[in-house]
Amino acid sequence: MLELGYEMYRIFNGPFEYTVRTDGIKALKNKLEEFFANWVFEWDFEKTELTKTVDGILYMPLSDSAESQITSFVNQIQSDYEFISDMFVIWQNKLVYRGNGAIPVNNVRGIWRHLVSYIAERDEHDREIENKRKNKEAEKVSTFMGFTRNISGSNLLSYFSTTPKVSPSTSPTNSTSHNPSTAPLETNGLLSPSTQVFIPGPSNFLLGPTNLHGPDGDIHPVKVYLSKNSNSSNIRTVDHRHDVDESDIEEYYLVAYKQNALTLVFFIPLNSLEGSAKVQEMVFYRSFHNYLTSQSEEIIKILNENHEKSKKLGRTDIDKEYRYLFFNKMTLAVKSSLYPFSSNGSLTSSSRGLTITSEMAHALCELHEDLEKYPQLTEIYTRSSTNFWIVGKRSEGRVLYIVVPKKEASLAEVEDDVRRITAIYFSGDNIY
Repeated sequence: MLELGYEMYRIFNGPFEYTVRTDGIKALKNKLEEFFANWVFEWDFEKTELTKTVDGILYMPLSDSAESQITSFVNQIQSDYEFISDMFVIWQNKLVYRGNGAIPVNNVRGIWRHLVSYIAERDEHDREIENKRKNKEAEKVSTFMGFTRNISGSNLLSYFSTTPKVSPSTSPTNSTSHNPSTAPLETNGLLSPSTQVFIPGPSNFLLGPTNLHGPDGDIHPVKVYLSKNSNSSNIRTVDHRHDVDESDIEEYYLVAYKQNALTLVFFIPLNSLEGSAKVQEMVFYRSFHNYLTSQSEEIIKILNENHEKSKKLGRTDIDKEYRYLFFNKMTLAVKSSLYPFSSNGSLTSSSRGLTITSEMAHALCELHEDLEKYPQLTEIYTRSSTNFWIVGKRSEGRVLYIVVPKKEASLAEVEDDVRRITAIYFSGDNIY
């Protein structure tokens, strides 16, 4: 867990040596205290679950056609904005496109995890804004209806019958002064367009300017410190070093843009003169916003169709019958039916079928710990107090944890089940 925390810290603050050299040891202490104080409170160490311990990435599987169109979409953006060196595409909090391979996968995980929290905050903010707008509109309608009830038909007739005719020689000022009954109608805000409710919201940029009409001084670009990938063509590299030298770090500006369920993440190298200048200019963000709004419409449609097709296919029999977690250490991809994930990536109550008890959750964590501690082990079988089989199996960097919902099954029968499931997840060259 500390490794995961340090990984996240280093991405957004840089290596310890960098902070000490640029700002001093006191600044490092303050940064560490601020970061880890917030990070530690996100964990419930008494109820730690396997899904949090492995801390994988939720990927969204794509059809071949959708994948090709996403790649073309990304290539077009990078062709039009050559200073953007890499991109991520996220749909409903699941990673769809993970870049060209220049960014190590553990950095991909840290940035994706960070963006998921931003997306959740923005979605919550949008819901609050929408509720406020509806409440204001309802209040305005209610007030207007009360106003019209107070002015009966006879009052209106009385108003028009008592209003004196204005001759050409009569000044508007005099006519108003002799007709006090007009004052309420002239000053009542309900009849004025200027009182229309407008609640300003943030811009589409999750990371970038919050107000596209503000001055350049309101822009506070986010910098990230990413490890150099020793094999830039292969994103499967996982960097476990913790004493990374500054020469092994590449600095980027990070810009994120959200439209509906689509989030686009852009990496702009600090050593790009054009890119470093653009991220400081509001005119760039306004132009970029217009560009992305028009370019994203088709890709949103494609991803939504892909998502709907996946929903229609439904869960497999394995998903319905078994409780499992699959983790690919090479890609950090995780797929789980232990606890169903909600749309924002958080865990919800268990779906129909076998419920994972606290004892089962603890046993799964122990299996994970044993497999990590003893690399020569490839399979572990154990049973819960309620007689369910709990299995951990790994092969070539892929690990599968299964709770078999068959109390009376023999070890041979369970081995057959495990063999059948691993044939699905341990074969092929897909992301899982």
